[in-house]
Amino acid sequence: MVTTRKKPTGKVEVEQDQDEPVSSPVLADAIVRIADAMHQLLRSGLNRKAIEVLVRHKSGVKGEDIAKVLDALTQLRDDYCRRT
Repeated sequence: MVTTRKKPTGKVEVEQDQDEPVSSPVLADAIVRIADAMHQLLRSGLNRKAIEVLVRHKSGVKGEDIAKVLDALTQLRDDYCRRT
């Protein structure tokens, strides 16, 4: 199991359960799949603004925060995975 928590500095700390660690390839695969899914969503026919509005309506989260998350999702692979 993986636990994440945000530190007061704004950095995110990731901690794994020592009894059941998640291997790096599993984490990398999940990151790649999330980023790929986000790219697919953006190519689905809905424009970016429509996606933001739908997520905002369902979640109640501010639009500017949703935009930041959507940007981050598209960048996950480049930021956290090495290309082989």
